[in-house]
Amino acid sequence: MHELVEATAAPQPLVSQHLRVLKGAGVVWSRRRGREIAYALTDDHIAHIVADAVSHAGEPAGAKQPPVHPASDHPSAGREPA
Repeated sequence: MHELVEATAAPQPLVSQHLRVLKGAGVVWSRRRGREIAYALTDDHIAHIVADAVSHAGEPAGAKQPPVHPASDHPSAGREPA
């Protein structure tokens, strides 16, 4: 956890609280190592989502994004979910 505290410059209690929520949601799992608790993502798919989010967060503000089309323009608009 100390790596996350250093990387985010967030207070340790806040990081602990977020990790507790993520663990409750099944996003991370933990293992005690002596006095420390090590956390890891539960799924490789989640790792990709996290990597994309971190990459996106590092983009300059106002970076050109692909256009977002209103739901009514989407081919599946108006259809019932499968």
